[in-house]
Amino acid sequence: MRSSINCSTRIYFLTLVMTLANSHEVFAEKKAVPPLTLVLAEFFPAEGRGADVLKWLEGVLPETRAYDGCKSLSVYQEINSNKIILVEFWETKEKFIAYRDWRAETGSLGALVEMLDADPVFRFSLDTEI
Repeated sequence: MRSSINCSTRIYFLTLVMTLANSHEVFAEKKAVPPLTLVLAEFFPAEGRGADVLKWLEGVLPETRAYDGCKSLSVYQEINSNKIILVEFWETKEKFIAYRDWRAETGSLGALVEMLDADPVFRFSLDTEI
């Protein structure tokens, strides 16, 4: 007995079924990937040192962006103050800590701290995926 469904309809349904099956795999893989770590770094430049801090950042950030685990990094200056905020995404908090320790070992972090009124503040958050 011949089926009443023509060839193009069969191909359409087969394609639809394969697409749905593959989309399930894509979503399953997405959940298996750990969320990125958001790092907010706040720097409080000493009076008259804001431009120096920005120049320092301009010099070191190419290395930071290329460092293992760094996914992205943007620099902002607060509108009503001298505070500089870095918004960073890292694979893990541990990879960021390894990077920060490397900056401390090389003396680069110390050079930054000398231009600040207070110690840098680092905040860590995970994406809730909501």
